[in-house]
Amino acid sequence: MHEDGYRVQSVEIQGLAPPEMPNDLEAVCSVYGKPGNYLLVESGFTKGKFVRIFHVRLVLAGSDATAKVVATFQPRSMLETWQNGSMPSAEQIEGAGCVRGPGDQVYLIFELRGSAEHPAVLQ
Repeated sequence: MHEDGYRVQSVEIQGLAPPEMPNDLEAVCSVYGKPGNYLLVESGFTKGKFVRIFHVRLVLAGSDATAKVVATFQPRSMLETWQNGSMPSAEQIEGAGCVRGPGDQVYLIFELRGSAEHPAVLQ
C-alpha cells in the first residue's frame, strides 16, 4: 500500500493473445459513467497494424483484480502506409481521456504527439 493510500498492483488482462498483443500501450482512461471500464490506447501504427483501443472491464474482489477485453477498435482509418511501414512519431497517440457529451454519449479525446515542425493535436 502506498503511503497516500493507493495500492499498486499488476493486473493480467484476459482476452489478449499472441500474435496481436498490445504494442506500446500509451494511455489509459476510465469510461465516463461506466465504473470499472477503461480504454487502453496503443501509441502508434507499425508494420501495417496497431493503433488500437482496448475496452477492458476491471473487476476487484478483495485484494484480487482481474481485467477482461470487452472490445477492440481503431480510433481512425489507418489506410495510409508510410515508406517504412510505420507512423511518423509526430502522429503517435500520447494521451487520452473520456468525457461526457450531449445525451450522456461518451467521447474519447486523444492527443497526437507533435514535433518541432508540427504542433501537438487533440482529436
